[in-house]
Amino acid sequence: MLHQEGFFGKPMDEGHLQLSLIESCYLMNCGVLKIEKRNHEILDFAQFSEIATSIESDFMIKYDVYEKLRNSGLVPKTGFKFGTHFRVYKSFDLTSHSDYLVHAISHDHIFSLQQVSRRSGLPTVLKKK
Repeated sequence: MLHQEGFFGKPMDEGHLQLSLIESCYLMNCGVLKIEKRNHEILDFAQFSEIATSIESDFMIKYDVYEKLRNSGLVPKTGFKFGTHFRVYKSFDLTSHSDYLVHAISHDHIFSLQQVSRRSGLPTVLKKK
């Protein structure tokens, strides 16, 4: 249901769904999903985001962007193969091409000229904003 109705995760074999850390955290924060440790202790948002940040140092920056995109009706999926954080769809129709590429950065991030060139050139070639 999470994948069919909200395009969360990636369907795996035998009815399993693989969720990213960001998707898991978002669903947990929305009250849809409970996440627990191996000892069955249920994690809250702060505990889970601390663990996720130890795995991905920029987790909270990416999570904030993901949450804003989802809450505005857009569908963010991983943009890894495009060298960015998210590819974003305007609708739940993932059979079409994504509309945007989004890279989450802190508000005080300083770009090098190479980064500006790379970030502005790729979306144009891929016909994305």
